[in-house]
Amino acid sequence: MDDDTRFTSVEGQNWDFKDKWPASHKDSYFAGICRLICAFSNSHGGFIVFGVHDQTRLPGHNNILPDIDRLTLSFKQLTGSSFEYEFSRCPGVGGIGGVEFLLIKPRKRTSRPLVFQNSLAGYEKGKIWVRDGNEVLQAGPQHFATLFLSDDSDGIEGFIPPSSAQIKRFIGRTESMVDLFDWVNNSDEPRTYLYGKGGSGKTTIAREFAKLAKIAGREIRVEGVDALDIVIFLSAKEKELSSPDAEVVEISEPDFHDELSLLSQIVKLSGGEVDVIEQQDASLADYRRTVQEYLNHFSYLIVLDDVDTLTTKGIDPGADFLYRALSRAKKRSKVLYTIRNAPSQSIHNSIEVPGLQGVDYDEFVDECVKRFRAPTPDKEFRTNRLPALSERRPLVIETIIALSRTSGGYKGADRLFTQNVGNDVRDYVFSREWDALGSNLERPLLAALADLNKPTSFEDLKILLTAGDSAVRDAISAVREMFLTVDDTGQDTLFSLAALTRAFVNSKKANLKLYPAIRQRVRAYKQTVKITSPEVARIISAVRRLVPLRFSDHSEQSLKAALQRVQDTELGPSITEDPVFRALKGYVESIQRRPDLVATRDDFGYSLQMKHEPEFEELAAWFEAEKSSGVITDSIFVITDAVISGRRYSEDQKISMISRKATTAYNMARQKIGDSPDAAYTLAETSVLLHCKAFKHNVLNGSPMTGVSEKYAKNTSYLLIRLSSEYGAWRPIEELSVLQKKVDGYLDPFAEALFPYLDSLSAKARTKSEASRLRNALKAVAGGGFDKSKWLDTTMTPQLIDRLKALEARL
Repeated sequence: MDDDTRFTSVEGQNWDFKDKWPASHKDSYFAGICRLICAFSNSHGGFIVFGVHDQTRLPGHNNILPDIDRLTLSFKQLTGSSFEYEFSRCPGVGGIGGVEFLLIKPRKRTSRPLVFQNSLAGYEKGKIWVRDGNEVLQAGPQHFATLFLSDDSDGIEGFIPPSSAQIKRFIGRTESMVDLFDWVNNSDEPRTYLYGKGGSGKTTIAREFAKLAKIAGREIRVEGVDALDIVIFLSAKEKELSSPDAEVVEISEPDFHDELSLLSQIVKLSGGEVDVIEQQDASLADYRRTVQEYLNHFSYLIVLDDVDTLTTKGIDPGADFLYRALSRAKKRSKVLYTIRNAPSQSIHNSIEVPGLQGVDYDEFVDECVKRFRAPTPDKEFRTNRLPALSERRPLVIETIIALSRTSGGYKGADRLFTQNVGNDVRDYVFSREWDALGSNLERPLLAALADLNKPTSFEDLKILLTAGDSAVRDAISAVREMFLTVDDTGQDTLFSLAALTRAFVNSKKANLKLYPAIRQRVRAYKQTVKITSPEVARIISAVRRLVPLRFSDHSEQSLKAALQRVQDTELGPSITEDPVFRALKGYVESIQRRPDLVATRDDFGYSLQMKHEPEFEELAAWFEAEKSSGVITDSIFVITDAVISGRRYSEDQKISMISRKATTAYNMARQKIGDSPDAAYTLAETSVLLHCKAFKHNVLNGSPMTGVSEKYAKNTSYLLIRLSSEYGAWRPIEELSVLQKKVDGYLDPFAEALFPYLDSLSAKARTKSEASRLRNALKAVAGGGFDKSKWLDTTMTPQLIDRLKALEARL
């Protein structure tokens, strides 16, 4: 401190100033303190000095009585963990309020990093924070040494062959690395599995883990007991994908190809040999005995990459022997396997490698662009089309980006990858597992899902495959991890194929013996889903020929004939009371030149009440009839909600109805502005929420409607801002917080509409009371934090905070 009792030190790696002790344990200030504690504990420790002004460095600003016990209890409730600390108070420094010193000690490197167990004030749960200079940052690969190694790590012997990966810099995957170090340090399981779909990055993660373990050396205590002696990385990979030219390259000599070659490599890389007269005469039993002896004397980390290259061909890689040897050994050792399919026998003891998400995805795309000197993809391709094409698998992402150099840009890369050039990539990712499938219903099931191209229930798959529960269940189990996208959030689990998977199955399905039958069943299924009555089925088939669902325009003669068929007075109750028939009848009535909306509503209403889900095209026709009538009624929302909450409709169909509902709410809001402003306000808010949801879906799925949904969301936001501002200049700002809590989408369009409103505020005269309420709203929203999952553009929220704070300062 200087003569003015001013702290002369600036904030740095181990030092941070806070002007006051946290009064509330639920607000963003307290969350920031806890985040700082996590960062210091996860790094090298540090001091938090309470009572010192962040800018002037003058002490004495804390007028809240510190309660360290309450702070540590609240921290433990938030993180599920305690932190080591020392606390002291200097009440005389700076006068009233004093200064408090909280020393956070670094955690043991063998324990898991401290993280929030629940999100708080915009800080997401599960994120790992570290201290980097004078900042708190989310941990990345550049912080692995801080998280897992000590300053005096001396390294050990080992064999880690050079990587052939095109992207040399390791990106993301912090959570996977934490799980792996936790397994080595604390788990009593001698082996674990790193599993994920082809091209997801398993080998890269395993190699980086092995390199870090080799650097850490004897500092690592396996299960907290035995110091690590040697690290070995071996691969059974027989093929690899060369991303620059999208070609599969054969590996002539894998590190091992069966149990004998694996054990011989372990012996060789340990610097020993089998105790026999002639080495070429050594048997499998000799190698097993030698490896067991080595495991008794040394602590190993053995990484075995791509082992299912062998298991899918029925070759034993020696997993059972190694497990028994590890369990019996006097020293503790670990074996890590990388595989594609989830290990059903050890699913509790495995680590999944998903596709790249969030910041990791963006950083990887940037690195690929830099590595291949490719053009920078535009926002549409980067956020929409590329994730859909690649399923966010790193190897596929880099292949597509590399293709853009020689194909005239990303549109050309998309076209080439979707066509023949992508075949090698898809084969590399899927062929091994496809070839290993049994000869029962596994491949026909995938072919059926490829033709359906929408989420499908277990019961419907039974119908399409004409098989019983057990056979279909076994087929799903065989393909679930590698091929299926599974949605089990509702009452019924739904199964589908992602875009990359579907493209592969489409290239293979024609060679299946059962495919002609599967194709016809799917066609029939799409035409008459779940029709049990033969009489109803015959009527539907006849009507569909007259007025096909795929056409929106029909001749007068066909319309009249179809109406006569469904209104036939000779039809018995077994037909007229069938909900499938009533939906058909409502559809025919809705597409007439002059629709009978009373009859249409009655027929569809009955069908929906009977829990039937009509064809999407049938409901869409009813919607158009209601819309064309010129009178907007609640029937519009009955239609849209039936699709949105339905189980048989695809995501694209649901989003289509969400957009229609949003547009209807917007139009209704405009109609009610004069007579019922409160109702108009509510409808406008509903419209914004729905348009933002549609925008997010279109972004994530690479829909060509993304730009349209963004435009609609922004236009509706202008209306909502105008209506809310009638209740006070502060209301549009408060509305941002309301939307953040309610929305299941991206709020970027609302923010873009809010910016010009904020710019207009400072120029307007207002009363003292109005100005006070406006300042309070600005301060509350700017300091309340923003949920990153509600925003597409990561720069949008900092812009918002700057604009809000700037406006508050001007007021």
